[in-house]
Amino acid sequence: MINIFYNKTTLNNALTISVSSQPVTKIEKKKNFTVLYNNNNLVGINIWDFDQYEKINQGMIFAGNKILQTIKKITQIDLSQYVEKNFVVGKIIQLEKIPNTHLHYCDVDIKDKTLKIICGASNVEVGTKVVVAMINTAMPDGKMILKSNIQGKVSFGMLCSKKELNLKADSSEKGIMILDNKYKIGDLFSEPFANK
Repeated sequence: MINIFYNKTTLNNALTISVSSQPVTKIEKKKNFTVLYNNNNLVGINIWDFDQYEKINQGMIFAGNKILQTIKKITQIDLSQYVEKNFVVGKIIQLEKIPNTHLHYCDVDIKDKTLKIICGASNVEVGTKVVVAMINTAMPDGKMILKSNIQGKVSFGMLCSKKELNLKADSSEKGIMILDNKYKIGDLFSEPFANK
């Protein structure tokens, strides 16, 4: 899974790329970028003064062909093998209440497979289309979505609210983001990306 962020001010005009949550054991410093490794496995890349290569909006960046080509031109590293959908449109097909909690164990269809996801939102219902943050996705606030276990139930992702996706929501919108029928199950949900 590839996660890309760009911030001209707080990250000093750096593009940060993460492809693994493994700890960094080796750093290679180049002229305009740094490559981070865990032993010999790529963990991430930081490209300094990125706006000299391409002008993009600040925020979470979708790993599309244009940005991947720019990264490859600068670093000579092809990141295409790490590209997966970070946020996917899913449909809740089954719910199971987790005893003694407010949580539900949801079966979520994302087209090519069904994921088991724990959710605590009060508006979770069978038949609703939702946004699924996949395992190893970095959220707009930097939080990493990891596989988790609660009361013996393993969660393989997260059902997202507008707030968690850094999207505007009015005060009446509580819980997970419910999508309308224009969204297709299994498609990339691109709205959180600054370069969508």
